[in-house]
Order: sequence, then structure tokens, then C-alpha cells
Amino acid sequence: RAIADHVQACFSAERAAHVFIDGLDAADIPASCNLADFMGEQPANPSLA
Repeated sequence: RAIADHVQACFSAERAAHVFIDGLDAADIPASCNLADFMGEQPANPSLA
């Protein structure tokens, strides 16, 4: 059950992120934005993300 709850929480967080991003318009996004500025520090091994 704990794994199912974790997976559901991940899907819910991903959905919330998509809803937020879909709500942005061009004025909200700087022309020279860097994904790292929005995502924060990435793991040393991206395959673990």
C-alpha cells in the first residue's frame, strides 16, 4: 500500500506541475530561461531522477 500511495503522490505532483505550466503565458517565461533555474539542483546521476 505504501508503494501505491507513493506512486499516486508522484502522479498527482506531476499533474499539478503540468497544470501550473499550462497556465503560464509568454510573459511569465523569460526569453533566456534556464531549466535549472526552475528545477533546482539536479542529481549527480540523471538516470536516478
